[in-house]
Amino acid sequence: MKKGFLILFTLPVAAAVIYLEGALFFANRFQFHTSLNGRNVSLMTARQTEAGLQGSADSYKLTVQGRDGLSDTITAKDIDLTAAPGPHVRSALGRTNIFLWPVSLFHSTSYKIDEDVEFSEPALEKKISTLTFFDEANVRAPENAAAKVVDGKFQIVNGDAGTQLNSDKTLAAITEAITAQSPSLSLEDAGCYESAAVSADNEQLIADTEMLNRFAAVTITIPFGQDKEVAGPDVVSGWLNGLSDSSSENNAALTVADVFNRDKIASYVAELSKKYDTYGQKRTFTTASGDTISITAGDYGWWMDQSSTVDAIIKAIETGEDSEVEPVYFQKAFQYGSVDWDPDNFAEVDLDKQHVYIHKDGKIVFDTDCVSGKALAGNGTPDGIYSLKFKQRDTVLRGDNYASPVSYWMPFNRGVGFHDASWRSKFGGDIYVTRGSHGCVNLPVDAADDVYANVSSGEAVIVYGGLSQAQAVSYSGKPATSDGQSDLTANTAGNDPAAQADPAAAQAAADAVNKAQSADAKAQGADATAQAKAQADAQAQANAQVAQIAAQLQAAYMAQGMTPEQAAARAQADIAAAQAKAQAAAPAAGQ
Repeated sequence: MKKGFLILFTLPVAAAVIYLEGALFFANRFQFHTSLNGRNVSLMTARQTEAGLQGSADSYKLTVQGRDGLSDTITAKDIDLTAAPGPHVRSALGRTNIFLWPVSLFHSTSYKIDEDVEFSEPALEKKISTLTFFDEANVRAPENAAAKVVDGKFQIVNGDAGTQLNSDKTLAAITEAITAQSPSLSLEDAGCYESAAVSADNEQLIADTEMLNRFAAVTITIPFGQDKEVAGPDVVSGWLNGLSDSSSENNAALTVADVFNRDKIASYVAELSKKYDTYGQKRTFTTASGDTISITAGDYGWWMDQSSTVDAIIKAIETGEDSEVEPVYFQKAFQYGSVDWDPDNFAEVDLDKQHVYIHKDGKIVFDTDCVSGKALAGNGTPDGIYSLKFKQRDTVLRGDNYASPVSYWMPFNRGVGFHDASWRSKFGGDIYVTRGSHGCVNLPVDAADDVYANVSSGEAVIVYGGLSQAQAVSYSGKPATSDGQSDLTANTAGNDPAAQADPAAAQAAADAVNKAQSADAKAQGADATAQAKAQADAQAQANAQVAQIAAQLQAAYMAQGMTPEQAAARAQADIAAAQAKAQAAAPAAGQ
C-alpha cells in the first residue's frame, strides 16, 4: 500500500522535474523540429546558429541564369561575403515559448529571418562585369517589332528580344539575391533585360501596318496607247519597304522614303521606258520613192521622265485605291509603236534627191526641190526624225558671218530648219555638194509659202540620205572647205545669240521667269499673306515651265551627239542668256 502510493507520488514529480529541466534547457536553444530560413537548428543555441550561418555564408554561391541558356555563378569568395546575423537569430529564439517545448516533439516550427550579410560592393561590380552575359559575343541588342510581308500580307512581327542587360537593374537584382542569400536568380524574371522601343502592340505600328496593307492591295494601270501595263498587288507589295525596326519608335508619321522602295519602282519604270520610249531608237521608214530605210538619229519620239513617273506612281498608291497613272514625259510623240509619228501628216526631206515632200491627210499635197547643207564644208543637213519646233514669219537668221532676212522660218533641229532662200535662183540637183547652205533646207520663196501653210508645230520632219564630207570630196574632186559656223549652232531668230537650239523655247523660258518677277512686283502692294502666296504661285509656275523647256532643249542637243550633262548645261546656258537679254530690254520699274 505504501509502495503503490510512493510510485504514484514519484512519477508526477519526475515528470515535473523533466518538464522544468526541459524548459530551462530550451531557454537558450531552439526546440525540437525547428528550422531557420530552411536550415535545421533543432537544439542549437543562438551562438551555434550564428556560427552555422557564418559557415553557410562562406560556402554561399549564387547561380545566375539568363537568356540563350547562359548561366554563371558568384561565390562568397568573389565578393568577400561574410555573415552579419545581428539580433535576428536571438529575436527568433525569443519568439519560442519554453514551456511548450514538449509540443515540438510532435510539431515542426519554421522561422524566417533576415540573414544580414556583408560583402564588398566594388568586388561585386567587378565580378558582374566579368559574367558571361556581358561578354560582347553574347550580347545582342533588342529589335523593335516591325511590319513584314508574311504570306503576301504585311504582318507585325516581333523582333529578336536580344540579350542586352540593363547594368543598373542587373546590379540591383543580384545585390538583392545575395542579401537574401538566394541560391539562384533568373535575370529574365527579375526584368533585367533591355526591351525594344517598339512592341507589337504599338499603336503607331498597328496603324502603319494597316496603311501598308491598303497600299499593297492597290493595282496600278499604266496606259501606252492601246497597250496597258498592269502592276497588281503582287508587284506593288514588292515596292513597299515594310516598316523598319525603328520607323515607329517615335510614333511619328511615316515618310514616303520610309514606306516606298523608290529604287524598285524606278527599276520597273526604267523597263517601261526601255520598252515604250522611241527617242533615239531605230525606226523603219518607207520613203516617197518606195524605198525602205532605217533611221536612228533625231530628237523625235517618246521620252519618259522616269523620276516624275515614279513620283506619280507613288502618289497614286498613297490613295489606297486602284488607279490609272499616265506616264510623265520630257516629250511626247504622236502615237505609240514603231511608227510613232503621224503617218498622215509629216514632212519628208530626201537629201539624195534634194527634194521635200509634204504629207497631209495621208497624201503628198506638195513637193519641191530644195538645197540642203553644204556637204563639202561638213555642214550637211543631219539625218534623223525631228519635230517641227515652231513656225515664224519675217525674221533674220544669224550666224558668225551672215545675217539672212527670211519670210518663212520653220526650225526642226536646233538652228536647222526650212526657210525661203530668195538669193538662190536654182534648187535641187547636186548644188548642195559644193554650194549648199550652212545646214538649213533652202526653199524657193513660193514653195516656202506652201510648206509653211501645210505643216504644223510638233509634226515629224524625216530627213535622210545625202553625202558626207568625205563622199562630197570624192564626188566633186574638190578639197574640203570650211564656210564658218554651221546652222546647227546658228540661225538664231532676231538678235539672240544664246537661244541656239530653239530660240522660241529659250525665250519662252525667259518669259516665264520674267512673268514670275512681274507677278512678284505686283504683289508688293498686297498684304503679307497674299503677297507671299502670289510670289510662290508665280515662281512655282515659272519653275515648271522652265524645267519643261530645258528638257526639250536638252533633248535637242542630245540628238546631236552631246552627253546628257553637256546637253543640260547648254540648255541652261541658252535659257540664262535669253533671260538676261529679256531683262536688259525690259523698262525699269516706274517708267
